[in-house]
Amino acid sequence: MYQPKTIGKKDMQADGAYPVFGANGIIGRYHAYNHEEPQLVVGCRGACGSVHMTEPFSWITGNTMVIQPKSASVDLRFLEYFFRGPVDIASAVTGAAQPQITQTSLKPIQVPLPPLEEQKRIVAKLDQAFAALDRARAHAEANLADANSLFDSWIDTAFRFGIAEWPTKRLPEICENLDRRRVPITKADRLQGDVPYYGATGVVDYVAEHIFDEDLLLVSEDGANLLARTYPIAFSISGRAWVNNHA
Repeated sequence: MYQPKTIGKKDMQADGAYPVFGANGIIGRYHAYNHEEPQLVVGCRGACGSVHMTEPFSWITGNTMVIQPKSASVDLRFLEYFFRGPVDIASAVTGAAQPQITQTSLKPIQVPLPPLEEQKRIVAKLDQAFAALDRARAHAEANLADANSLFDSWIDTAFRFGIAEWPTKRLPEICENLDRRRVPITKADRLQGDVPYYGATGVVDYVAEHIFDEDLLLVSEDGANLLARTYPIAFSISGRAWVNNHA
């Protein structure tokens, strides 16, 4: 285990040939590399405990701890999955004002070590499982995008029919804005219950109390979804509910 030499943000180059890995993954590009082979790295400053496998020919900064097997009897990918899963990496974080992970704090971690062939079998099984999850996620996202497009098309068609003959009114003439009644609750202050707690994209939690008990239309007020449109930016709710200040 060791921390490589750090380069500053000002030293990085947008057109650099090689990726630069920091505590939270790729943070820039550089004209040189300090590691030819992929390495298992753990964020040791800033994003403490984040785990990444670097690309070949990368510059790895000192904000990460490079973890290399001492012998060929340890599979690097097996170690990667171990650090992503069962290990309690939080136990290695030290320092309250500025959390960090050090070689000393990592040394007590116990690694279960089956025979090499078993390590490789476990890695192959996990690779297969995560590949299936990635495919399922891609299909789900594609289906959601298709459904959203179809939904938008239906709405557009419905409102285009006869719209030239319909009378129009401004929104405040037919609706009341209830923003003043919204109250955000931090995660720590929420009392768990069966009342849906709504944010910009829908239900984000369930709480014990309610501030609304009626039919309402919620419109996203902020957040990445306003541009991404992964979820509807307007949705109706009915009955008891708590709404935060993002909808």
